[in-house]
Amino acid sequence: MPHPFSASFLLTFALVEASPGPEPQGPPPCAVATVDPYTRGEREPLQRAGYESFGPFPFCKNHDSAAVAALLPEEPIAWIETAHFRLGASLSPLRLDDRNQQPALRAELKALASKLPGVDPKTRDLDPWLRAHLFAQRLERIHAEVQRPCGPRSKAQGARRANETTDRFVGSHSVHET
Repeated sequence: MPHPFSASFLLTFALVEASPGPEPQGPPPCAVATVDPYTRGEREPLQRAGYESFGPFPFCKNHDSAAVAALLPEEPIAWIETAHFRLGASLSPLRLDDRNQQPALRAELKALASKLPGVDPKTRDLDPWLRAHLFAQRLERIHAEVQRPCGPRSKAQGARRANETTDRFVGSHSVHET
């Protein structure tokens, strides 16, 4: 015969697991504006920032950014295609404090403001699009640092590779997806 305690324990455990529990704590999910507020989707600011597009664009094998967004409808994603990367960023807003990282971040914001005049380098609040722009800028900076030791190509090398589709993407047939 089963012990009476075990049956009551299982019933209590099942009721506790089935109860809805307390409301989740923390900020509500953030919405990402569908149009980038810093370029407003206009071609000239887009080019000044060094971007190709905000999508839709191919992403991974047999997909595109629109399909990924449709697959994750609850996840707000800012899409940016730079010269060398395709980036999908789902980042929440971030309030800055006065920690040691601030001087470097202020320099990054100043560099970004030179390309996108709507960026305030003294802001204390980084919205999702601003964080995505910083991420894209960092990716391109790292790409340039990695390429620098290779040195500039000679005209002969450039002419020989002029028809190669992989040249722009550093040995890949497409940009790097992040």
